[in-house]
Amino acid sequence: MFKISKIKVMLSSLALLLFLPMAAQAQVYGVSLNGANSGNPGASSLYTIDPATGAGTLVGDFIDIYGFGGYAVNAIAIDPTTGNMYASTTNWSGVFNGLLAINSSTGVATEIGEFGDTADGRALTFDSAGQLWGWSEESDDPITIDKATGAATVVGESGIGTARQVLAFDSSDALILVQNTNVYTIDQVTGAAVLDTTLSFDPGRGGAVFDATDMLWAPETSGATQDSVIRITDIADDSFTDVDTDIEYLIAVTAMGTAAEPVPVTGTLRFNVTKTFTDGSEGDVEVMLSCNSGLPLEQSATISGGDPAGVTFVLTEVLTAVDCEVTETGSPDGYVAVLNGGFGCAWSPVTEELSTCSVQNRPVPGTFIVNKVWEVTEEVGGDEILRVAEVTIICDAEILGGYQEFDDDDSESEKPRDVPMPYEYDEWMLDGTIIGDGSLVAIVDTSMGPVMCGAEETSYQSGVESTDDCGLREIDAGETSECTIINTVFFEGIPSLNQYGLAIMALLMLGLGMVGFRRFV
Repeated sequence: MFKISKIKVMLSSLALLLFLPMAAQAQVYGVSLNGANSGNPGASSLYTIDPATGAGTLVGDFIDIYGFGGYAVNAIAIDPTTGNMYASTTNWSGVFNGLLAINSSTGVATEIGEFGDTADGRALTFDSAGQLWGWSEESDDPITIDKATGAATVVGESGIGTARQVLAFDSSDALILVQNTNVYTIDQVTGAAVLDTTLSFDPGRGGAVFDATDMLWAPETSGATQDSVIRITDIADDSFTDVDTDIEYLIAVTAMGTAAEPVPVTGTLRFNVTKTFTDGSEGDVEVMLSCNSGLPLEQSATISGGDPAGVTFVLTEVLTAVDCEVTETGSPDGYVAVLNGGFGCAWSPVTEELSTCSVQNRPVPGTFIVNKVWEVTEEVGGDEILRVAEVTIICDAEILGGYQEFDDDDSESEKPRDVPMPYEYDEWMLDGTIIGDGSLVAIVDTSMGPVMCGAEETSYQSGVESTDDCGLREIDAGETSECTIINTVFFEGIPSLNQYGLAIMALLMLGLGMVGFRRFV
């Protein structure tokens, strides 16, 4: 195995993903919680780490394809049969609690689905066949996770209590759980935990991995300083070696072995395709199956969003390895199709008699544009004002680059600004300073349906009046809505008088007469 040198990038909480064999050129991935916690949720970040030098390079934050999300991730794992990366979110993520598909080149995350009744999934690990497993700390039991839907299923009662456990498959595909110093084998049929041995030390806590020699790699973090090491444990010998990483808040390590050569299947093959809209819509789309051999009973079908059964394509007379792909046509306006969490629905070759394809239609974000116009001229005092205004856009869904202001106390008196009703206290805001005529643009997440947006202006100059049509409006997926704030200047007295006329009026009021007037001209 290789030795990891000191990591110079300080990460507030990190999960490492290592490729086996652990050679000098192995790719290492890290996940930082960036200091986020249940009281301060925020996006985690994906890193690559050079195992030879320890240098870390930011890949990107765990956000969705449009830049929304901000997912707090507690574990990552790579499917040994496909090379696809998956992640689980923390149960306090605040955005989504379930399984994510991860683009390992960008960090972009696609929601596959929530864990369901289990409500808590962590310590992701794959068996050699590509079945994703995890642990539910809510019920203290092992779970299997459907890679297509994210649904978690409790295998059975473990019979033990756990917290910050270590879970990983060894080279023989035995599922090993370590809780404190106790080492258990998990029965993959009943879920029962069988005590194997007790170590003389704590081998670490969090997500873990066995390397090719069945050494257990796990994080160990000091509760006093939050400094971390990767603890490499030889369970059989009851010994360990610590690798100093200089990484704070380490939460998990995991690894992937060399993928086996895919074994194609022949005969009669089936492809089940299901369809969902993230905003709950139920529209119809067309899906099509394309293969380079075999005889399809049908090549296209209409599928409705939200239908759990979906449609099943049947391909007969497959005599040799076959490549197939499912595609969608006719997506509704304002939506984009995401297939199998962004991994796509293409098989080369097809390796299962029943392949699944989950098609998810995500709404394209909405756009709200606030235009600013100054209808003033020098004749009405336009040369005596600063054409600067502060504009705030407020929406009831996430604004890209925006922020939320909220407190545990939702009372009206605790609101930090005068937010027009019917906004709630935790709505999203985007502030902008507009100089002269200009615009402030908000990109708004419509993934859960239409959003409500409005805008308001803050002016600090007396004599400036504004009118606008920026009240509440509904914005649908992919829709652009605009409004305009118009500023004019109001002067008390006779607005038509220029500066000489105003001087004359002042002199007359002071009773200085024509002599004084001549001195001014």
